[in-house]
Amino acid sequence: MSGNLELRARQGIALDLDGLGVPDPLMALAREAREELGLVIDSRDIAVTGVARFWNPTERGTHVLLTTTNLPLTAQQVADRVGRGDLVEGLWEVGTELCAVSLPENEADSRALVVWLLTDPELTPHAAAAGMAALGLRRHIPAITSALAEVRGTYEHVEMIRLLL
Repeated sequence: MSGNLELRARQGIALDLDGLGVPDPLMALAREAREELGLVIDSRDIAVTGVARFWNPTERGTHVLLTTTNLPLTAQQVADRVGRGDLVEGLWEVGTELCAVSLPENEADSRALVVWLLTDPELTPHAAAAGMAALGLRRHIPAITSALAEVRGTYEHVEMIRLLL
């Protein structure tokens, strides 16, 4: 999902500012989750996992704030709620498919997941970086680095993704 900060008043849309008037990207993400996915998430339950920078044919040096949250829902329950998003403000931004991935517990499966994240042409660099950051939280750094080394030398269409964790 995207996370555009609302800094200018629009009818029916609250500004994404904290109590001091400072733009709050986590408030924006909570709002976007409601608009795009029909999920109610408290911004205090969203954790920043890193920043990714990537290059591809359509975006040069794009920075993405990576975040995560725990939901008390299964992947199927999330999929069932997607249709509850706001038709005007966000539902149109969501495609017709939802990708849910269980994070592996071991290094070998983590490495295979990173290779998939970086080589599947259906995934955006945003999704690949978010997946690698989630693996990083599980301390599967060796799997990430070895898979990155393999992928960079093998797949021409994979552009460099740098995680700043």
